[in-house]
Amino acid sequence: LSMSGDLEDPSTAIPKGGLLAVAVGAVVYIALPFVLVNGASREALLNDPLVWTTIAAGGFWLVMPGMWGAVLSSAFGAILSAPRTLQALATDRLAPQPFAEVDEETGEPVLGLYFSAALALAAVGLGSLDAVATVVTMFFLTTYGALNVVALLESVIGDPSFRPRIRVPWWVSLFGAVGCFIAMAAINPAVSALAVGIETVIFLVLSRRSLEATWGDARNGLLLTGARAALMKLRNARLDARNWRPHIIVFTTDLKRTLPVVRLADDLGQHRGIVTLIRLMVGDEDLHVQAEEQAKQDAELLRDAGIWDVFSEVNIVSDIDHGAVTVAQANGIAGLQSNTVCVGYHPKDGQGPEELARRLVLARRMDKMHKCTLLHRPGVEAHRLPGERRTVLVWWAGRENNGDLMLLLAYLMTTSRGWRNSRIVLKSVVENEEQAAQRRSEFNRMLPDIRIEVVVDIVIRGENEETRDIIVEHSRQAQFVLLGLYIPEVGKELEYAERLHSLLKELPTALLVRNAGDFRGGLV
Repeated sequence: LSMSGDLEDPSTAIPKGGLLAVAVGAVVYIALPFVLVNGASREALLNDPLVWTTIAAGGFWLVMPGMWGAVLSSAFGAILSAPRTLQALATDRLAPQPFAEVDEETGEPVLGLYFSAALALAAVGLGSLDAVATVVTMFFLTTYGALNVVALLESVIGDPSFRPRIRVPWWVSLFGAVGCFIAMAAINPAVSALAVGIETVIFLVLSRRSLEATWGDARNGLLLTGARAALMKLRNARLDARNWRPHIIVFTTDLKRTLPVVRLADDLGQHRGIVTLIRLMVGDEDLHVQAEEQAKQDAELLRDAGIWDVFSEVNIVSDIDHGAVTVAQANGIAGLQSNTVCVGYHPKDGQGPEELARRLVLARRMDKMHKCTLLHRPGVEAHRLPGERRTVLVWWAGRENNGDLMLLLAYLMTTSRGWRNSRIVLKSVVENEEQAAQRRSEFNRMLPDIRIEVVVDIVIRGENEETRDIIVEHSRQAQFVLLGLYIPEVGKELEYAERLHSLLKELPTALLVRNAGDFRGGLV
């Protein structure tokens, strides 16, 4: 078995030879107790370790050469197979590469031979054959147990690539795996735990390496099976506002410029929601190869930026605006669709009210599909004293039902690594003291229930003050500002975009939020 690489037809010879060898060994081992109990007394069996020399025909001269032959055959098998096993592991990059090198004249893996011989001599130096046998047996049993577990998983998963010529029911593999681990515990629990610990360390070390193997990974099939089962359960699950999480699509045509948007989306997802970066390329199917190369570059750029939990893809569209709507509609799988779209707006890079108006049209289309829209405008973070907490400012108007989503997003931000320990300030502009009292009463009823720690500040507008000026003035000391996004009537997008552009350019980093989800008004 260990020299399977030298067999003419390993796939046929290994199962047949292995099963026949096990069958012959089983017959011999099962016969031994019957022969012994009928060939010697109880006292002799208990006290004479060489009792076979008195039972067997030929006595000493048959038993001892047979014992020596068995030992030598095992030794020869080990000394021939161990270096080749190391060579195979090194070839698959699971062991240090020097073990894969062979002698030019003999073709033997010399380094592996020396290493195996040294290991064997070290075992001999322990002075106790029983101790060596126990340790070796543990590693054999863990190997057999792991093989049974893999066969079990492959049978349960139903991986199309798992096509053994000898099919074994899954329960047989389960029985074999359990039997191996029970035998280990029965022989020596401490040594079995040591063996499992050593193999676990080896597994973890190898898992951290970038391995290129020529076979599939059973874990992929296991994860796929688990994901499918979860999606089937999710399909029939009752959705509730308290279970809502942002599953965000981030659209981009220039990832370097959009990285702050992606990082924000990752913070909002809390590594639990699904964030998908979608680059839109204008063209036709002839750009397929270019799109694949672009996807690799985007994935590398995300890794370099330390953003690991974001999926990325490239979609070829005939038009950016219509393409974004089509992709947003198609995004998702089996009840796990995106519920939020996030886009960037960059006035410093030359984008003006016209670009902003296009994003408002996109927000209207997303609104009709019950998808929330987040519009991110990067800005300069306000100066703060050393040790001073950062401020996430939420402007609450109460007219468009965007406030609940803004508060939830602010809370998610402050639980992320980049914004942890920031304070949330909830501000609202009212016309008079009566409205201020009503707004305070509204907040007093809402805030204890939602259990989000916020600082409330009600601003009463003076006679000659404009809401725009109040927002600008009160936002100067904040590091991040959330504002509700209003969807203007068809044809009035540019007019609204010009007013919005004038406001945004005087604010720190801002996020415009449009809540169009199924739980609008009830997220907190």
